[in-house]
Amino acid sequence: MGVFSEINIFPSPNVIQEAGSDLFGVIKYTVDEDTIFNEINISLNGSGSLIVIESVRSGDRQTENVFRYAENYIKMNNLIVSHDTITPIGVYEIPFHFKLPSNIPSSLKYNTVNGNYRIDCTIAYNVTVVFKRSCSSNFNNTVIKAVHIESGITPRLRMTPITYGHQKKILQLFSKKNGVVNIKADIQTCIVEPNGKVKLSYIINNDTNVTVKSVQIKLVEQYTFSDKVTSKLVDYNDIIDTKSKTGRIKSGNTQCMDIEIDLPSGLTTIEFSKLVMRNYFIYVTVVLPFPHSNIIMKIPIQIGYETVNDNMYDGPPAYYDAIKTDAVKS
Repeated sequence: MGVFSEINIFPSPNVIQEAGSDLFGVIKYTVDEDTIFNEINISLNGSGSLIVIESVRSGDRQTENVFRYAENYIKMNNLIVSHDTITPIGVYEIPFHFKLPSNIPSSLKYNTVNGNYRIDCTIAYNVTVVFKRSCSSNFNNTVIKAVHIESGITPRLRMTPITYGHQKKILQLFSKKNGVVNIKADIQTCIVEPNGKVKLSYIINNDTNVTVKSVQIKLVEQYTFSDKVTSKLVDYNDIIDTKSKTGRIKSGNTQCMDIEIDLPSGLTTIEFSKLVMRNYFIYVTVVLPFPHSNIIMKIPIQIGYETVNDNMYDGPPAYYDAIKTDAVKS
């Protein structure tokens, strides 16, 4: 005797499901002889796991400490059969429907090495159907279908144009006066839809006696993992095909530039998890000659559709209130 079953998700199992949307599908199963089921259960499950492996060296000996963390996001059950029911030979279909919560994180599979830590983080969702028979404790037919979910965001940044600023003092050779590099960048919005476009313009004033070698713009992805060992592990990735580079800025000159960055597909901010966050920043890097250190201004953005209403703060302070000043000795 056997039960042959499959799970079909509409409109296609390869379609990304949005958090907060409706998930529809059908269970198809075939019974090759009259069978008594005492339970047929369809469930939607979602959970996250974080494994941190710490390598510790003491002399010639190296050991590993393994730390595991987990959290659950969804557990919805749809009990189709809850008592002994005879199912004749035949082919059957059971439609199902689940309403996805809005406040769940996106699906994720991420592995990285950070110093002496190896990190494996997974956020996974699935639809599961279980067939049970009361007359056979060994009979338990289970089918699992993975569901890829993309979550929305709670806006924490400004959706209207805003100006970011950064200022750095440079101690100059053969001069009693500190030189100053001043960066001012205007961004149209810090909330960007997936596959959208980031639009910004900047003005860099080089009031020093050195020549700025170049200005580099790129999108950077930041993962923050929360664990009980280090409190927070942070990992950064440059996003391919988002880098741009401009020419030199001579002493006393100013450079103005408009920049557009097309977001590659698959980029979304990850929220609603205590294990991991994924955030994005625009890096504006002013490249200085040796021995000066480069100047980096980070502009935060959120990538995703707004699905959760929340109180938005007013964003960063005005430009002239937000200027940061550093002194670097040559």
